[in-house]
Amino acid sequence: MQYHVVQTRTSGDLPGHVSRLTHWNSDKEDQGYWIKNPNTNKYVHVEFLTYEYIKKEDWTHYTGHSWFLLKQDTADPTNLNWYTTLSEQIENDNFFQLGHWKETDPQFQSGCHMMYPPAATPQLLEIATTPHIEMEEVTATVTAPAPPAETKLANGNQALSGVPPPIFNGDREKSEHFLDKFISYKIINGDARQFTIPYLKVALCLSYLNGPKIDAWARQQRLWLKNCHEQDGVLMTDKSLWEDFKLLFRMAYTDQDAKLTMYQKLNDLRMQGSDIDSYIADFNRLIDEAGYNKFDMGVMIKFKEGLQPSLLREILLHNVLALSTLSAWCLKARERQTVYKELKKHWTAPIQPGRTN
Repeated sequence: MQYHVVQTRTSGDLPGHVSRLTHWNSDKEDQGYWIKNPNTNKYVHVEFLTYEYIKKEDWTHYTGHSWFLLKQDTADPTNLNWYTTLSEQIENDNFFQLGHWKETDPQFQSGCHMMYPPAATPQLLEIATTPHIEMEEVTATVTAPAPPAETKLANGNQALSGVPPPIFNGDREKSEHFLDKFISYKIINGDARQFTIPYLKVALCLSYLNGPKIDAWARQQRLWLKNCHEQDGVLMTDKSLWEDFKLLFRMAYTDQDAKLTMYQKLNDLRMQGSDIDSYIADFNRLIDEAGYNKFDMGVMIKFKEGLQPSLLREILLHNVLALSTLSAWCLKARERQTVYKELKKHWTAPIQPGRTN
């Protein structure tokens, strides 16, 4: 069985009636359409391709459009290419509930999808996107963007809106990025049961964990979640389920090297010239990435250390009450820097000669 390299789409451009329940993943390494396999409860990579069957006997071409499962070379982890072959073709009536072109779509005319040759014909060659049988690559056909179709779920859960988080494969460098995208997804769908009920929220988050580096851990967490509810009697609405899961996730997949790098950058951060806005923006970003609490006294001390000495002196001289929060320090630093700029402008303004009558 020969597999062919698939060049997947660079954007989620399929209309809703074709993409259906798929999720578009914008993460560079796993970019493309993903769909949950209801049998394994894991996401698999799929692509909607223009294919061509070639019959050896008379070189008859059978063209069409279809979804295909994509696979990677498990024997070579450094090979990031995605592959497919004829046996990975997904039939029209499939349990993934994937869609196809409608007869009213112009793309439908270029081929009848799922066109099988008569059973008596010889074995077919592999997939190609052009009539040339020596083609080794399968390229996704790009279509005009269209809004996704609304999906009503039979289990009572609300169909979710927006862009779902990328699949997290256990890469520690991307753990915080994944959590951030998941929280953004929650903000958009804040009133959905999948997010208002902590038990379902954890289960949903676990559904985005897939890969050799994380499968075993995710399996343990699903068992932990199930036992919490069924054996320990923890209610599905107990907020501690999500907080405990988030803590366990960070303990297992926080990139300690990244936190150390953020700490070093924060320690070296200094205000450049009179640009207080850039200093405050960089400082806030670094303490967030390092996981520090903005209300910690050490954070405020670090902020003061990075200010220009002259600006720090001005803040202390013009403040009767001690500043107790980082936001107060930021506000006062901007205020005194603005006063300094105004004074400097007037000090350096050229003197206009008086007019005599």
